[in-house]
Amino acid sequence: MTMTNTEILQAYLWNISLYSHKPEDQTVHNELIRQARKYIGLDIPKIREGIHYQDVLELILMDVHGRFNTCDWYGAEKNLQLFDRIASGKMVQVNLLFDRWYTSANVYFRRGLLNRALEATFQAEPYAEGHFLRYKMLLLRGEIESAKMNMYEFSVNSLSSALYEAEQLGETYVIDVYNRLAHMFSMRYASLGMSFLRKAQALCERLGDEKLLLENRMARVNSYYGLSLRHPQDEKMFLDEAQQVLNLVDYDSLPLPQNKMYYKELLGKITHNVDPIIEACKFYQGVDALDEICRCSDSILVTGINYEQAAKALPYVEIYRKTAMKRNDKDLALELQYIQKAEDIIYGILEKQKK
Repeated sequence: MTMTNTEILQAYLWNISLYSHKPEDQTVHNELIRQARKYIGLDIPKIREGIHYQDVLELILMDVHGRFNTCDWYGAEKNLQLFDRIASGKMVQVNLLFDRWYTSANVYFRRGLLNRALEATFQAEPYAEGHFLRYKMLLLRGEIESAKMNMYEFSVNSLSSALYEAEQLGETYVIDVYNRLAHMFSMRYASLGMSFLRKAQALCERLGDEKLLLENRMARVNSYYGLSLRHPQDEKMFLDEAQQVLNLVDYDSLPLPQNKMYYKELLGKITHNVDPIIEACKFYQGVDALDEICRCSDSILVTGINYEQAAKALPYVEIYRKTAMKRNDKDLALELQYIQKAEDIIYGILEKQKK
């Protein structure tokens, strides 16, 4: 019996879904996406007869999700624009509309375009039906709100609402919120952030969830580093704790390139070595991840100034300045003043070294 075009596309969608969960399946996932797009004529563009537009929209979103693993943000945005063209004027399933706006918020967030990311979460909200989708939306919104705060600001944000939704779903979801609450608190109250990380750690170990335990360990390393900055008299103690936790992470088993780069970034910070942070920054420059470029550039400047690596840090003054201007967040003027001060300090150090 000959399959219809719709049945063939639905078979592709089912197979793609089987290869959408593990990073090691990315190659197969991409090939199935390529074959499905070619079969239905999505890129000509002349879609075969009998293909339902809802299935086409689902295929596009699956393609976008796959691009997250390779940090292909521009490819993701291009596909979301294609989604909008096909969906225009049509009745689209609520779950697809939620996924479209939630994914858009995530893409903008990963690129450091925080205002656009936040706006997209509000576009997703009307379609967030049920505890799980509300949890996803509020968790992402809370992360974006936390990223928009500077170290002098603090407010209870959407993460508190996400925690309520997570409690309705189970402990695995609660762990995720604890990790993100810890990050938010660590910006100003590092010890409070650490208490949330310990709560998350206890749940992770009891549940035996390796993925969440890995996220928790990386977050603990970052919090110990934050504590070392806030309590310089105890710097060695906190950095030793950070190193012990990082030693528990198997670098070679980290699933995605961005996981490996974040590991290098943390390693450079706690060992006062700009080289691993520079490597991470170059990766983020390659995928135009604005927030990460600014964060790494800042770490390079701080480490370079304080630990006799000013010459290596100097090029990252301009990289930081240009990226901050491109990101253009509400604290841009203060950020540019900070960068200028760092540049002046570096040139002062280099002048002294010449004498």
